[in-house]
Amino acid sequence: MAHDPISLIFRGSTEVSEVLVVPRIQGVVKGSEVPYQEGNVPYKGEISFKGDVMVIKLIYDYPQRENSSSWWDGKYILRKE
Repeated sequence: MAHDPISLIFRGSTEVSEVLVVPRIQGVVKGSEVPYQEGNVPYKGEISFKGDVMVIKLIYDYPQRENSSSWWDGKYILRKE
């Protein structure tokens, strides 16, 4: 992921990923059900699964500042490997 157009041109893009452990991949998983490690920020919102579609609508639940949406919010098509 490039942070600005100049970086994209001269250095290309960088792959970014995050692993979230969820208790199930059916229905709706509340953000409060998503475990997080000490030092990280807990979640609000939800992840929903319907067929091969996953929709992430998570919010970082910062304790002493304004909450913000997750970088990963959006609709994803799931595939088996």
